[in-house]
Amino acid sequence: MSIMTAIHNFRTNRKIEQEKINAGQTVQKPRSTGLPVLAVPFALAFVFMLMALVTPVHAEINLSVITEVINAFIDIIDPIVNLVVAIVPLWFIMQILGFIMGLLAAILAMIRFNGR
Repeated sequence: MSIMTAIHNFRTNRKIEQEKINAGQTVQKPRSTGLPVLAVPFALAFVFMLMALVTPVHAEINLSVITEVINAFIDIIDPIVNLVVAIVPLWFIMQILGFIMGLLAAILAMIRFNGR
């Protein structure tokens, strides 16, 4: 048996297995748009409405904690930007030097190989 025959037999067997798997699957019933589907959104709306009634109207939101976190984050960003600005040019120079050294090493290797 040649390799082409083996490949053809394997593909045929895979197609048969896939058709068996597909035949065993059933089509899913469409979801109804009746009461069970709408029950959860209506229940959540009712709960939120009750929460709005329980919460006092004159309640204030304390944003001082959020502003402190944002200010701390902004204070951290400045040193990070300075670090990136200091490192990136050096990284580019090292990449260029590495490329040039690798290129010269390859040229020297070709010269040595042709000289033998």
